[in-house]
Amino acid sequence: MVIIARKTAPNTLEVLDPVLTITAPDGTQWPWQIVDLWTDEELAAIDIYRIQQPPAPEGKHLVSFTLGLEGDTVSYDPVYEDVVSPVLVASPWQLRKSLNHFELRAAIESFVANSADQDIKDAWEFATEFRRDHPFVAACTAALAPALDITSEAAETLTDQIFEYAVTA
Repeated sequence: MVIIARKTAPNTLEVLDPVLTITAPDGTQWPWQIVDLWTDEELAAIDIYRIQQPPAPEGKHLVSFTLGLEGDTVSYDPVYEDVVSPVLVASPWQLRKSLNHFELRAAIESFVANSADQDIKDAWEFATEFRRDHPFVAACTAALAPALDITSEAAETLTDQIFEYAVTA
């Protein structure tokens, strides 16, 4: 993305919204098309600056940025935040369908049936939704690893895949 800014005071830039005309600091008006037709040097001569906004780093999104000006050198200082993934939520039907797809329904139902924890049994039978971050799902994930002879990290990945499939199936 390209940002167009105008010098408003020494070392100060103002971001311009795309409009029909650009008003230079001296009051001269230019058609907006100059940002596409002129070089950076020609724009800088009338105190207009073109700033290439780099893409956000992986897993981040842009929150804000500040611009600075030292002589004719523009600084762009972005502020990023982590992208927070939404918690996946599946209906009982979606989750069971996904477990069928991954051929894991029998393993989960065996874990639930053999559990001494009545809350786990009730969750499987009566829950109206299953949240990826719920303790019931964590317990099932922990039970998957030894039952399938996989690492706990692989069980976490598999659980993510089960939920991703469930919400799209």
